[in-house]
Amino acid sequence: MTRNMNPYSPQPDQVMNLAHEKNGRHGQSGFGFSAIAIVIALIMGLTVTMVFRQVATQSAELGEVYSASQAHWTAMSGIEWGIHKAELGESDVLGTFDFFNSTVTIDTSTADESGTPLTTNFYRVMSEGRIGEAQSNFRIIAAFSLLTAWADVSIIEVNTGKNQKFDLTKDFTLNDSIYFGEDVVVEDGTTYGDPGVGEATHIYHHPDYGVTVSTGDHANLTYGLYPYGTGELYLPDFDNSYYDDLIAVADAITSTTGNYINGKKTWSKTTLDLSIYTDNTVYVKGDVTIESSNITGGSIDAPGILVTNGKLTLKKAKAKKKAPPSAKTTADDNIILITKKDIIVQDSTYFGFDHTDSLTAEDRPVTTNELYAKDDLQIKAGTTVWGQLYCRDDIKLEGAVYGICLAPSKFTFEKVTSYLEGAVFAHELNRDRLDNGQMHLNHIYHDEYFKIIDFGVEDNSLYEY
Repeated sequence: MTRNMNPYSPQPDQVMNLAHEKNGRHGQSGFGFSAIAIVIALIMGLTVTMVFRQVATQSAELGEVYSASQAHWTAMSGIEWGIHKAELGESDVLGTFDFFNSTVTIDTSTADESGTPLTTNFYRVMSEGRIGEAQSNFRIIAAFSLLTAWADVSIIEVNTGKNQKFDLTKDFTLNDSIYFGEDVVVEDGTTYGDPGVGEATHIYHHPDYGVTVSTGDHANLTYGLYPYGTGELYLPDFDNSYYDDLIAVADAITSTTGNYINGKKTWSKTTLDLSIYTDNTVYVKGDVTIESSNITGGSIDAPGILVTNGKLTLKKAKAKKKAPPSAKTTADDNIILITKKDIIVQDSTYFGFDHTDSLTAEDRPVTTNELYAKDDLQIKAGTTVWGQLYCRDDIKLEGAVYGICLAPSKFTFEKVTSYLEGAVFAHELNRDRLDNGQMHLNHIYHDEYFKIIDFGVEDNSLYEY
């Protein structure tokens, strides 16, 4: 075998060495890659663990933030609900209540949490909202005051006529301000607005209608749009639940006991003293007749109240033959009569104390007199009522009323004897003309019971604790 003697060719021993060197380099390279992979895997594992841990921490934090936020707004919702409940003036307004995930407490207090005295007619509304472990507490002071429900102008919105027109004749007397929701025609010869009785008369009309005045002496009569807002006026909106709740008590009577009377009842030639009953209130399930009697037992702060689910009649008792005439029925001030059906006031009945001879309207005392009927309220000719009349069907005024007539349905005023001194707020005049009677609408009210609640919250009284 010829040996390669080329000096530039690798020799066998050199080839072996080269092979060992190459194998050594490959081995070292594989170990390096494995080490790097292990390190990367460890780093990635640590990173993933840290990321998951951070995500879990953030999730927990976000959950806490969410729960705290939900507790906050739940507590605020509870405050709103509590204010609404207090505003409604429900019989169970005070106490602790569950509302969604909150607990709402409404109480009356003479002082706030710091001991600062609160004035009267305040509710303290407290709400605690809970979502999981999160909790939020708020307090607010809600206040209410009694305000007159009435404007300085009477209102009759529409009438039963087909022509959408109120016809005022010369035989109808009108003093001071009134708003009609349809066209008005003042006929020939009418003289409205006697400054000797009241202020000059001003007729306000609906923006879509007008007033037509015929010839006559109209020196004290003016007319036009009501100067505030849109010029359109509406009846005050009333919540009847107070009356309905009292009538429901009468409906539910099953036996006669205490101040509950089961069956129709007549008081004749006697004194009905309401102060002898619990809360100055008597409930009757059945018709009530009060004849030739006096109703008493109320005060301005605690009026005497009679509630019936039947018809209520105030009248004279029938006199026996050859006997002197029976006495008329009378009622002292601060008496309230409430019925589910009709109230009929007849036979010279006198409800409330007469102040016409001794005091002007401005100087008459404050009283709490009221008649409330879900059906008709009839004031017959020759009778007199001092107080507020509220009827959800038809006030039929033939006698004299000194006070307010609120008739969200109908108002009938058509007799020569019909007399109103005070104000009228009626949806519908039960005819299309006013041709008899007198309305002296001075809008002076001396009544503490027949008012609305002006409700709100004290400024800066929302407190988180």
